[in-house]
Amino acid sequence: MVKFKGNQLQKAIFSTLGAEGDRATEIKFRLKRLLAADRGLGRLAKSPNEADRHYAFFEGNPPGTGADLMFTHYEVFALLAATMLLEHGLPQSVVVKLMRQVRKDLELAQNRV
Repeated sequence: MVKFKGNQLQKAIFSTLGAEGDRATEIKFRLKRLLAADRGLGRLAKSPNEADRHYAFFEGNPPGTGADLMFTHYEVFALLAATMLLEHGLPQSVVVKLMRQVRKDLELAQNRV
């Protein structure tokens, strides 16, 4: 499975959104906040609620905040989608919870492409 470094993820998202300068800087901070919010919510592996059993942007348990993160194709796609939702005015916590709820369906759809 191919994985991407954080800077590769950012470059792809900036390119897709046509973000440069201040907008690229803002998106970079939004991505960091999305990952921190997802990590901060934690997960409940034995929860009956599917969305509580996994992270929105991490396959398994996320590494610590100082680690070099690697992302799957799906995680890059999910972070792009989450960034677009933020740009439409949804609050960060709502976006992270929504991305957790739709993760299974989006992964299946993204794998078909």
